Amino acid sequence: MSTKTETLVTGLHLAEAPRLDDDGTLYFTDVLGGTLHRLKPDGTHDRIGPPKIEMAAGCVVGQRGTVICSDLDGLVRIHPASGSMA
Repeated sequence: MSTKTETLVTGLHLAEAPRLDDDGTLYFTDVLGGTLHRLKPDGTHDRIGPPKIEMAAGCVVGQRGTVICSDLDGLVRIHPASGSMA
């Protein structure tokens, strides 16, 4: 049996913690790159949030459209619409 795969995003160092929100947007971290990413249902990919999240690891889509990521110092809340931290 053959399995076909599709590459969604390239150029990452260590993709981790993919999470979908209600509209089908995929959020995930690049642990070694220290960044949070968003892949929209139309295939648009962008990096969101602060310039660097130290060892960005797990993430969860929170209430009111925020994404919460863990890092070396604890947890950070990011507003994907603006890219700002709460």
